[in-house]
Amino acid sequence: KLYHISKIGNFEARILWRSWLFRVFAILILSVLLLFNLFAVLHIAGGTGWQGRFAPGNITYMNFFLFTIVQVVIASFLSADFLGRERKMDTTEVFYTRPVSNLEYVLGKTWGALMVFSGINILVSLLSAVTTLLSPDVPFAVTPLFFHFFVSSVPALFFILGFSFLLMVLLRNQAVTFVLVLG
Repeated sequence: KLYHISKIGNFEARILWRSWLFRVFAILILSVLLLFNLFAVLHIAGGTGWQGRFAPGNITYMNFFLFTIVQVVIASFLSADFLGRERKMDTTEVFYTRPVSNLEYVLGKTWGALMVFSGINILVSLLSAVTTLLSPDVPFAVTPLFFHFFVSSVPALFFILGFSFLLMVLLRNQAVTFVLVLG
């Protein structure tokens, strides 16, 4: 069963990496975080900068806070989209007759999304670590990098993927699912 889940996850990760929606949102949020770190934390423009930068781990917290909000939006669109896309193309008839169970299929899709978003989370962690190291005002701490990844980002991703899958299966309407999840 793990073989099927990993194969489905690998294919889902490839599909997500090829998606223009995912690429645009990933580049957009990483750009916003980079600009936030440059102007608010490192105060490149010459202003006073963000006052929250002095606490250890606050830069990491703010980066993961902003990223998690956007991650939830992206994940809700992408998770509801794959079920809606398959129903629209009538490929669910084949899906339901495969030797792979529905649970394995959904777990594989979730695993693929987790792999892709974990890669972006690692980039956010690296951005936070580099910004903290470059800032003369901020003490560097390693534990917030792992803490915010495992406490805020990953649970939010699990919740939104599961909630989107559940609503899509129950409502069978992609537009209503988008509205409810984003609400």
